[in-house]
Amino acid sequence: NLAKNMLLNNDFITYVNADAEVDFTSGKGHLFYWIYVFSGWALGFSDFSMRLPSAIFGFLCIICSFLFVEKRCNYKFAFISSSIMLLTQQFLHHRRSVHPDGSFAVLFAFARFSFYSAIGDDKNEGNPLFYYLFGLSVAAAVCVRQAVGFFILPTAFIYALSVPQRKKIIFNKHLWLSLILAALLTAPWYLAAYNKWGDKFLIEFLSTPYKVLTGIQLDVSPFDDSGRGTYFSILLANYEPWLIFLIIGTAAAVKSIKREGLLFKNSLTKFFLFWAYVPFIMFLLMSGHKYYFLLPIYIPFAFLSTLGLFEVFKDKNKDRIIAYLLIILFLLSSLCFLVKLFPKTLDNQHYVNTIHILPQMNAIGDEGNVIYTLDRAKYYNALLMFYRDKPNVKHIEPEEFEKMFYQDERYYFVVYKRTFDELTIRDAQILGETKEDVLFTNGGKEI
Repeated sequence: NLAKNMLLNNDFITYVNADAEVDFTSGKGHLFYWIYVFSGWALGFSDFSMRLPSAIFGFLCIICSFLFVEKRCNYKFAFISSSIMLLTQQFLHHRRSVHPDGSFAVLFAFARFSFYSAIGDDKNEGNPLFYYLFGLSVAAAVCVRQAVGFFILPTAFIYALSVPQRKKIIFNKHLWLSLILAALLTAPWYLAAYNKWGDKFLIEFLSTPYKVLTGIQLDVSPFDDSGRGTYFSILLANYEPWLIFLIIGTAAAVKSIKREGLLFKNSLTKFFLFWAYVPFIMFLLMSGHKYYFLLPIYIPFAFLSTLGLFEVFKDKNKDRIIAYLLIILFLLSSLCFLVKLFPKTLDNQHYVNTIHILPQMNAIGDEGNVIYTLDRAKYYNALLMFYRDKPNVKHIEPEEFEKMFYQDERYYFVVYKRTFDELTIRDAQILGETKEDVLFTNGGKEI
């Protein structure tokens, strides 16, 4: 809805929410909204046009991951790791959702691939031009996910400090020029927003990363009713059936690094191992835990899981087993585009039930009437803004509801089902009902 308001208002600086309020607390960067502005402008605002950019980003991520690994390993290893990535429930979910962390994970991957390609390894000489792709990826990540985008930098520098050419990397002019380029590309929008909205922008915009880092006002995790689900429980629920292979692959990677003395050398295995677990440890140390923080590390997890698969099937029949596995993975990958394979974990969509009462809500709005709610008006207005351009839901307090419901004039109400069940009212006329919502009227005369 913010993207749609940007286009309708012809203002690509200001964040205007579904309640027509200027609000910079969404936690999403301006580039994220600009991508959906372009998609909505080109294709119209619909479910398809809003999900298309995430799908494109996901496709590019899989292709780039495949090419990166195939160049340094082999076709089989690259295909299996890419297929595991595609078949990871959370990765698949965010490829079909309008969420910045899906795009951020892809940009995180581009930055990592570029950084490794710039450094080079024993088999491939580094190319300093990749430092500039690294800088572009960092800039785009910050513009998509705000301050969270800066997580790319410590993970890259920690890896750089562990390789023999660390001094050459740290003092490389191309690296620092790429970071200057990232700053120059990132700064203009922030300066324009501050110039237009002053302290309001600064306070609201900076409050979001603070809440994320400290855990204040975090959304409830779908894996923990207390709202503080751990990353371990998320992996247990979300990384089937690859978790056992991830553990085996991680152990094999650590063993090979120790055996071959690669701890302070540059190697592909160590690169993915650091990519997987340095951010994971950083996320564990943060006070705020959110399930989608894990998205950037599902890519190295796929590599390590493939390593585990090869470790398990390393006998003389390995090629035949891998061939069968490739066929199965290909079929499952194709099936992913047709059906929901895992509907009970993360693959549930917003408004999947509420949208069924949208026609009745539209009819009420077309008559010029307001719909009142005891719950979050923004939740319903976001739905109406996207599909109808005219949100007409207003929040009221319980005392006001009691007075309105028993008046002679007709009023319309929509509430969560659990809220409706708690109401002590008589003779409510239900106009529409879903598993989550109830749309009803007091039955009075039209105003």
